[in-house]
Amino acid sequence: MKKFALILLIALFTPLLNAQTDTLNCINFHTGYFVYPMEGFDALLVHRTADLQEETDLQKGITWKFDVTWKSDCEYELKLIESNDETNRVEPGTVLTARIYETTPDTYQYTAVLDGKPTRGMMIKISPKAAIKMKKKFADAEE
Repeated sequence: MKKFALILLIALFTPLLNAQTDTLNCINFHTGYFVYPMEGFDALLVHRTADLQEETDLQKGITWKFDVTWKSDCEYELKLIESNDETNRVEPGTVLTARIYETTPDTYQYTAVLDGKPTRGMMIKISPKAAIKMKKKFADAEE
């Protein structure tokens, strides 16, 4: 019976410990360079500082700038400041709310809500060196 109680306690507390670990790892993603590992987004480079996020489509030359506000270690808001995307249906001032729910050392998965519509995604953190290589790759492809 004691063995069963111990196993039950471990089973109950393991998810709580994992959630705490994930929360602590969210800070790693507050700043840096990121890419989306989704088809059609291979040219999209994201650069996030403490209070600004810039997304650049290196193939099309389209940029988006957002104010970043961290609500907690794992939840942030992006408020669109400006974009040169002429097909963009999102107006400046629009807010996207994102919550990180899973992390690894270099990736995070998130849920986001924009205009009441939820979505899920993943971002991969890359080094500044990798970001420079990515920019160069697309610059060379244009020549």
